[in-house]
Amino acid sequence: MDEKEIVLTGLVSTLFLDVNIHDISPPGNLLACRTLLCVSASSSRCILTVLSKMFTNLNLTDMETCYKVFRTEIIKSITIEQNGFGIEPELTAKVAKKHCRIYEVGIS
Repeated sequence: MDEKEIVLTGLVSTLFLDVNIHDISPPGNLLACRTLLCVSASSSRCILTVLSKMFTNLNLTDMETCYKVFRTEIIKSITIEQNGFGIEPELTAKVAKKHCRIYEVGIS
C-alpha cells in the first residue's frame, strides 16, 4: 500500500513521511513503537523531536520531516500562524491536539 492509498482509504487522517524510516509496516498497528538513534540525525532535530513527543504524546521518529500529507478537511481546519520553520512543530502540535490518526512511513 503506498502513501496515497493509506490516506485515501481513511485509515489515517495525517501522514508523516520520513527518510530515516526504512521498514514500512502496514498501518494496522498505528501505535507500533519505532525508534531512531539520534546519531543518524542532527542533535537539534533530535531535541526538537523529543520535545514534541513530550508535549504531544506522539511517537514520531522525526517531527521536522518536512513531508506531511493531510486530508483536506484537517488542513483547512487548522489556522497556521508560523511562516518559517516554526510551521513544523505548529502543525504537529495542532494535529495532535485534534486527535487525528497519524501514521509515519519511510520514503526514499
